[in-house]
Parts: sequence; C-alpha cells; structure tokens
Amino acid sequence: MDSGLPAGGFYSMRVRGIRLAGLCVLAGALSLSACKPTYQTKLESPALTTAPESKEIRLDFDQIHSDVVDALNDEGYDFVKDLDLSGDNEKKEFLIRIEIMENVSEEALDLFLSELMKAVGNAARTQDFRYSEPDNESFGGVFKKYGVRIVIRQSGSADREIEVKAGESFPFSPSN
Repeated sequence: MDSGLPAGGFYSMRVRGIRLAGLCVLAGALSLSACKPTYQTKLESPALTTAPESKEIRLDFDQIHSDVVDALNDEGYDFVKDLDLSGDNEKKEFLIRIEIMENVSEEALDLFLSELMKAVGNAARTQDFRYSEPDNESFGGVFKKYGVRIVIRQSGSADREIEVKAGESFPFSPSN
C-alpha cells in the first residue's frame, strides 16, 4: 500500500522522534516515582529520650534566671523592683531575692510567688525533662529534689524569708 510518502522520509523520522521523546518522558516519570525512599518508624507516636535516672544533670541557674525574668516580664507585677535568682547544685537549693515596693497586699505577693515558682519549675524542666511540669497541684518536680530559700525585701520593713526544703509543700498555692 502506498501512502504517498517516501519510505524512511521526514514523516517517519518525525514519528520516531516523537515516540522516542514520549518514551523518554515516560521512563523519566517512572524512575522518579518508583525510587522515592519511604521513611517509616515502628513507633506510633514519638517518645522523648530522657537521661537515665542515675545520671545527674546540673542545673544552669543563670539560664533559669533569664528564663524566669522573661516569663514574668509581661505579667504586670509592677510592684517588683528587683528579682535575683541563683542556686547551688551541690546543696540542691535555689536562692531567690526579691525587692518589692511598700504596701503590697499579701494576696498580690502570694500570686506573684505562685507564678514565680511555676516559672522556675518550667525553666528547670526545659533543662531536664525528668522533672514533672507545674500544674494546679504542684510547682513542678524540680522541687522534690531542690529546696528554695526566698528572701523578700520591702522598703521600710524587715526582710521576710521563706524556706522550703526539697519535697516539702510551699506556704502559698500553685492554683493561684
């Protein structure tokens, strides 16, 4: 049968070229889709890796101080003139010095102390996830291991000191 076109001419080369290009595109698409690596985990949900219970993680009190100041900065405790937080890993103790204005109510001070201790608990938890986080029942697991000494200085009156040994309850509530 004669199609009127010369055999092996331009038309057949063009058809071969189109077919070849189509095959190349198809092969490229298949190779890209067939070779995708799949990453699957055997765990259904991620789990935090924590240090063994026996390994001692020393708290960075300078970082805790910065984190606490940042957390409380925007809370509106204008009656607080100065806040200094330090600690001792050997003695397992936080030392918090607070200077406040005159005529601050006990309720306002208790609310501030409650928020302060929650911020300390959160800051310590970021350094060691083995500590439980603060909630309405406790200020966090760090206070089972570390004690706290709070010195409150108010202009015109004697210093007030609150000391809570590790594992003991605080004289103010975490649910404030």
